[in-house]
Amino acid sequence: MIRLERVSRLFGEVRAVREVSLEVEVGSTMCLVGSSGSGKTTLLRLIPRLIEPSSGTIFVDGHDTRAIDPVELRRRFGFVIQGGALFPHLSVSENIGIVPRLLGWTVARRRARAEELLDWMGLPPDEYAGRSPSELSGGQQQRVGIARALAADPPFLLMDEPFGSLDPVIRAELQELQLRLKRELGKTTILVTHDLAEAMLLGDMIGVLDHGELVQLSSPEQLLERSAAPAARSLIEAAPTISAGPMTVRDVMTAPAGERPLGEALMEDSSLATAIERLFETEETRLRVMNATGEWVGVISKRSVVEALR
Repeated sequence: MIRLERVSRLFGEVRAVREVSLEVEVGSTMCLVGSSGSGKTTLLRLIPRLIEPSSGTIFVDGHDTRAIDPVELRRRFGFVIQGGALFPHLSVSENIGIVPRLLGWTVARRRARAEELLDWMGLPPDEYAGRSPSELSGGQQQRVGIARALAADPPFLLMDEPFGSLDPVIRAELQELQLRLKRELGKTTILVTHDLAEAMLLGDMIGVLDHGELVQLSSPEQLLERSAAPAARSLIEAAPTISAGPMTVRDVMTAPAGERPLGEALMEDSSLATAIERLFETEETRLRVMNATGEWVGVISKRSVVEALR
């Protein structure tokens, strides 16, 4: 668990983060959203002590981070930033093995771990392990960046706009990869994004920042139903399909195709907030949609909700 208690950060006279308190439960994903300059990245960097808080306390697994050696603390985190930020003079395999090398892993163990992660990322090791970063596409570089963050199997991931510079198709693929990572690896994750739809797709909880202040902290469905803070309302109103009026399952469902999805069905006139809540509660990736006469009329998924919000 990660817990912040009234954490602030000053840069001269500027208060970049203002007494933020929050908790990130083990295995969950917290998405931080807000406009440029709202303090998202600063808050992310405070957690592993890449910068020090001016006041307040940060706990990682119940321990005050000020009592932990900074190098030891940072090794508990995997870091993913926009563009992958790979070292150009190292091969893909060597990039993935940077932290394991610092931890004293053997060459053979580092190579085996890199191959395992490349395979997991959908990049065949025989084809990609020896390549240089310049030989990769943007999406491939980002996959390698995620693999590097996971190489030493840290319990925590910190992700700063990891998909922001990618085209929509590649971005959607990597969002699906992130959901798979969440299901299969259970890493406790904090992800910074300016994209509300992305936050709703990936986050268990969403924190809205405005001028360094955490103005709303809620689940995705609660954010749609009860957005009290002006900054939160502005984010929602920026999505045309939301600001046009209340949305129902009928507005975001897709046509039935292939095998009938399992699990409890939703009624087509259910609210979008209800649909999001059900999707986050179930392990199923899709839910059936029924009409008033009990006929199967569609399918709803997190992806169809996100696409509708954009």
